[in-house]
Amino acid sequence: MMDWTLCAFADEADAKISGQIAALKKNAIPCLEVRGVDGKNISDLTPEEARELRKRLDDAGVRVWSLGSPMGKISLTDDFEAHLDKFCRTLELGDILGAQALRMFSFFLPEGVSPAEGHGQVIDQLGRMIDAAKGSNLKLIIRGGVGVDNIDVKYAEENGIKVMNTPRASSQSVAELAMGLMFACSRYISIAGHTMREDKWEKKAYGKGIELSGKTLGIVGYGRIGQALGKLAKGIGMNVIAFDVFHIPGIEEKLGVPYVEMDEL
Repeated sequence: MMDWTLCAFADEADAKISGQIAALKKNAIPCLEVRGVDGKNISDLTPEEARELRKRLDDAGVRVWSLGSPMGKISLTDDFEAHLDKFCRTLELGDILGAQALRMFSFFLPEGVSPAEGHGQVIDQLGRMIDAAKGSNLKLIIRGGVGVDNIDVKYAEENGIKVMNTPRASSQSVAELAMGLMFACSRYISIAGHTMREDKWEKKAYGKGIELSGKTLGIVGYGRIGQALGKLAKGIGMNVIAFDVFHIPGIEEKLGVPYVEMDEL
């Protein structure tokens, strides 16, 4: 049987660390992925504040597993050197708190720059961040998504840092969001709600929505998210077709969703 330990963000339960500790203890969660501390992001704490936080958590029997930092959450055109300095300070805070993992993002593309054009710069900047992490407690980089193509996995592992992703973490959530947006569009929910808040009753303009049942939904990309959306759509009576450059053998029969070419879709 696999051993596992439950960790959690707690700043959504309470902005104050005292409330976060109470929430963790109430739910028997021994590990914290610390993000917000008394109104400050973890990356903005001073070393003295981090040491005080460590003492409070140790006294409460709570261990810090990861820092929920905003590292990498900048544009490729922003000042990377200043960001790298902040990253180094955040690593120092992680060492003080005993964290073994650090949440990171992989930068925002500037307007007009394609993923292919920005890929090299992303890999280079993340590589420099990996270099900066040498000698720290950082043991793991987690990519909050499906792929790890924006991380130089080989280089990270050569420096003793594991790279993992979360391929199933958000599939259902994204599918439900897409389904919700389809309902909103078909029934004018957003604009109708907006005009009502302006004390307008636009019943004639927004009262003639359409039913999704019986309509055909074409899904481009039939991976985990596409399949989850297809199941939801079929559940309300929609006809579903899909296109994917990677054809999964047997998926049409298993889920009852035919593959078609992009032009037909």
